[in-house]
Amino acid sequence: MSIRRKKTFGARALPYLMITPSQIMLFLIIIFPAIFTCWLSFQSYTYGKPIEFVGWGNFDVLFKDPIFWQALWHNIIFVNLIVFGELAIALGIAIFLAGGVPFQRVMVSIVMAPYAVSTVIAVIMWKNMLYPDAGFINYVLQSIHLPQIMWTTNSTHAFATLVLLAIWLRAPFSFLILYNAVICIPSPILEAAQIDGASRPQIIRFIIFPLILPGILIAMTFRYIFGFRTFDIVWIMTKGGPIYATELLSTYLYRTAFSYFEFGVASAVALVMVIVVFLISVYYLKIMYKKMFA
Repeated sequence: MSIRRKKTFGARALPYLMITPSQIMLFLIIIFPAIFTCWLSFQSYTYGKPIEFVGWGNFDVLFKDPIFWQALWHNIIFVNLIVFGELAIALGIAIFLAGGVPFQRVMVSIVMAPYAVSTVIAVIMWKNMLYPDAGFINYVLQSIHLPQIMWTTNSTHAFATLVLLAIWLRAPFSFLILYNAVICIPSPILEAAQIDGASRPQIIRFIIFPLILPGILIAMTFRYIFGFRTFDIVWIMTKGGPIYATELLSTYLYRTAFSYFEFGVASAVALVMVIVVFLISVYYLKIMYKKMFA
């Protein structure tokens, strides 16, 4: 019978000491700013004035601003369009490539290419290509005798342009998740369905789709979170214009904080965004749990 030696205090404390630097960094970068933002959302704070507690005053100002509601409505439409657009495109490409096409690895690399490009560089590139008078896209349209499209100056065109650009940039993320989910389906299941006479659409609908549903919900949850806080694409391309036609909560927050210097109201916007994203995440995580463990 071996005698278990009691660990010394230093040996017991060593694991905690090893993770202490990362925990301190986590607190300073994420937890403390989040707590400070929540506290600041109930304060009136701007340059040259002392901080003053106003309670729900910032939220009252926020909810009475029609531009806020316009930005929230735009955000809801924008996020749903890009999320379901990305999932539809990513799922179609994932099923197609998983079927054993020639040069499969090359094709996967091509699909993933937009995700490897810096967002700033990609948006600036597309902004120059879509420039109304001197852009390459409108030049091509003119060369085939088609009218110019006001990609960023017309309200409807600008919003549609942002949606398409966001899908092009972010669809590879959803594709990566769904493609790995599809190729992990055991081949005997698909072979048995083919032997039983199931057509390709039936296999996709009744076998592939239910089996990769957890992967779809994971991709959907992440894309809702990331899509709801989209800022760089909109700010570089349109800055929320024309006439707030592409204003999202992220650009509204940025403008409130760094153009009007109303940091309390901007913190209230940030808190509203966190609550909305949290509710969306909980909803889809609940569905995911039921599908996976029910």
